[in-house]
Amino acid sequence: MDEGAFFIQLLGSVDVVAVAFAITTTSMLKYILFRPPDPGTIDPLPPPAWKKLLERVLPVMPIFFATIYVLVKGYIEINYGIVQTKMSPEHVKGWATVANRGVVSGAMAGYAYRVWKVSILGQ
Repeated sequence: MDEGAFFIQLLGSVDVVAVAFAITTTSMLKYILFRPPDPGTIDPLPPPAWKKLLERVLPVMPIFFATIYVLVKGYIEINYGIVQTKMSPEHVKGWATVANRGVVSGAMAGYAYRVWKVSILGQ
C-alpha cells in the first residue's frame, strides 16, 4: 500500500460531522467561558485560577467531543440497526470499527481546531 492509498483510507474513516460538531462545540465553549464581562456587572465567569486550567484543557476538548459523538452514534448503529454512516452495514460489525472511527475523528478534530485557531484567527 503506497502513501496515497493509506491517506485516502485514513480520511475515509473520519466522521466529518463529528469533526464539525467538536470544533463548533469547543468554539462555543471557549466563547462562553472566556468572553469579557459586561461593564458594571459582576463577572459570572470562572475565577482566574480556573481559567488557566480551562485554557490548558481546551485544546483537548475537540478530541473528547468527536470521540463521544462517534461512540454514541456507533451505539445507535450497533444496538438498534440504524446505520447512519456511509459505510455498508457489513462493515459496522463491532466496537473495534466504532472505536477506530472515534479515535481517528477525534485526532482530526483536534488537528483541525488547532489549524483553524492558528491560521484563520491568528491566536
